Amino acid sequence: MIRLTGKEIGEQVSAIRRQAPASGSILLDKSAVIELLRRCAHHELTALELSGIANELEAFDEIDYEPGAEGLIATVLFEIASPEINIKITPQRCLELIELLRKE
Repeated sequence: MIRLTGKEIGEQVSAIRRQAPASGSILLDKSAVIELLRRCAHHELTALELSGIANELEAFDEIDYEPGAEGLIATVLFEIASPEINIKITPQRCLELIELLRKE
């Protein structure tokens, strides 16, 4: 099982996609999503970069989400992957999503 950490998650996903692991061998948990949102809130990632990473994660069928938080993670990823149809990605919105992930 590979656990995505959030630190270099974009690079991790790209490397993993090249290796094409079996389904269920990659776990994305809330802490990784929180780390991505934190980096965007603190201007370490742009909104465009965050959206691109979220799109990669959503399209990657081999990734499983943290048990018990699957729906929440999927909802947050969808929002940040599709800012044109959802809420604009801002530092404030990233902080709100972090709070939401921490509460659940």
